[in-house]
Parts: sequence; structure tokens; C-alpha cells
Amino acid sequence: YGDNNYDVVLLDSHLDGLSGLEVAFEIHKQNPHQRIMIMSASPRKYLSNELIKSAKIHESDIFARPFILAELICSIEPIT
Repeated sequence: YGDNNYDVVLLDSHLDGLSGLEVAFEIHKQNPHQRIMIMSASPRKYLSNELIKSAKIHESDIFARPFILAELICSIEPIT
């Protein structure tokens, strides 16, 4: 992620060997304004509130799988 600027970063909450929320936290240490969205097989209530807050993930940027693709796309598109 380094010096790159992205509109949004999509992460799975459970990556091989580590948490997507931990990756989000590390990304925000490099770029505090980066928007990150989390996809999860677990319902929101099972994700760590502490990690969500420390990773600066907004509630509207958490999607439980399976999710409706149109809802994800609409949430990514900038509001004009």
C-alpha cells in the first residue's frame, strides 16, 4: 500500500493467518484517510468492536457475505 492512493480498499475480515481488521489498522497507520471496507463471513455482531474502532472502519463499510453487489457498488460510488 505504501505511497499509493486508492478510492477504497476492500479487505476480507479473515485473511490467511491474520485479520483483515489488523491489516486495515496497519494501512491507517500509513494513510489515516484511506477508506477501507470489510467483507466478512461473520455477522457484524461477531467482529471485534475494539478492532473496528482502532482500524477506523465505519459501520456502513462492513458487509456480511453473502452481500448484494449493487449495495456494495452504490456504497463505493461517490455521492454527487
